[in-house]
Amino acid sequence: MQLEDLMHIGEGYKQARILQTAVMLKIFDRLASEARSAKGVAESLGLDCRATGIILDALAAMNVIEKKNDRYINTESAQRYLVSSSPTFYGALLLHTADGWDSWGKLDRGIKNGKPVPHHRAHQDDPADTERFIMAMHGLSTAGNFPAMVADALDIKDIGTMLDVGGGPGSFTYEFLKRIPRLQAAILDLPGTLEVTKKVLKGHPEYKDRVKLIAADFNEDKITGTYDLVFVSNIIHSESFEENAALMKKLFAATNKGGLVVVKDHIMSEDGLEPAYGAIFSVHMLVHTKGRDYKLSEVKGWLEEAGYGSIKKVPLPEITSASMVVGKK
Repeated sequence: MQLEDLMHIGEGYKQARILQTAVMLKIFDRLASEARSAKGVAESLGLDCRATGIILDALAAMNVIEKKNDRYINTESAQRYLVSSSPTFYGALLLHTADGWDSWGKLDRGIKNGKPVPHHRAHQDDPADTERFIMAMHGLSTAGNFPAMVADALDIKDIGTMLDVGGGPGSFTYEFLKRIPRLQAAILDLPGTLEVTKKVLKGHPEYKDRVKLIAADFNEDKITGTYDLVFVSNIIHSESFEENAALMKKLFAATNKGGLVVVKDHIMSEDGLEPAYGAIFSVHMLVHTKGRDYKLSEVKGWLEEAGYGSIKKVPLPEITSASMVVGKK
């Protein structure tokens, strides 16, 4: 590693905050239909003209927007991912990460005492926070086309029932339903989250009679019913080792004989360094939860202890920074 690399890492937070702030202020929405001057953007959003010009120049220098003849307009990527009305709006995740800005500033506290900085219950204490978080997860999945990547990697064409554990907006459920006409699905999540799920489901009216919503805490409550596929995406990294081990036993009881459990997450190498995104994300979990990203051997151990067999790792495209661990009952 060279000094230039260290400088890039050390200064990276500045670009992140510029991007987050531009989404918060809806700057990209103003540049969606036509090129505007800094004054035009500032006046339409009620911002300081000088400061607006500075952040617009920074965004243009970062190649997020374009500048020509002192007027600014979105690039194709900004138009697709950063305009709030876009179906592939990634800005929801940027707004979610912006919420953690102050907590990350207290990272040293978390390293000293090993405890998360904020004290909230899985984004359930405030409806606005819940919706922001759930839509951030939905935006990431849809913008990256992750549900299709997962479905492509799995041999699930013969399943008739599935349970999406902690399924949030149901992003993956809808992809499975699209591909398997006879499939009946259930999404299990906390009550506050399911209020957001209902809103997302309205955008998929063709599935309303094929999706059941189950309000429950998968750590505290019994999981009812049995299913051909039990799908667990981006859940284990928020939970402790012991909670994950207990959860897999619950899921085993909810899996039909011959059925599958699929655990999708940043599954780490045995040295804990790959994928690199997962190692960094573990710090994010340290700041916000009692979890971390877990090694393949740890996930495999939970599944074997629960009773699953034929356990294998299924890779996903690099953009996901994830893979899947699949077990059979």
